[in-house]
Amino acid sequence: MIKITCPNCGAEYLPAEIFYPDNFLGNPKHISKTKQGKIEFYSGYNMNLKETYICDYCKRKMTVKSSINFSVEIPQLENTHITKFKTSSLKLDEK
Repeated sequence: MIKITCPNCGAEYLPAEIFYPDNFLGNPKHISKTKQGKIEFYSGYNMNLKETYICDYCKRKMTVKSSINFSVEIPQLENTHITKFKTSSLKLDEK
């Protein structure tokens, strides 16, 4: 579980209590890409990884900064299924 802790009083918050999903993830619109899939242009706004919040307990203002790391991988096939046919069991009906 990821927790955000007030540096003044130690109160704990979950990220969803401080960050608004639409602001946090951004809201890109009208995304234009090249033929190779590279982003050329977009309108809207990018991710907002910094939020200001007033602690519910000590009433002190705090700035919460987030950093995100994306990891991308291609999954390996774990179970490869091979179907073997016996030549004697295959029949082609040609007309």
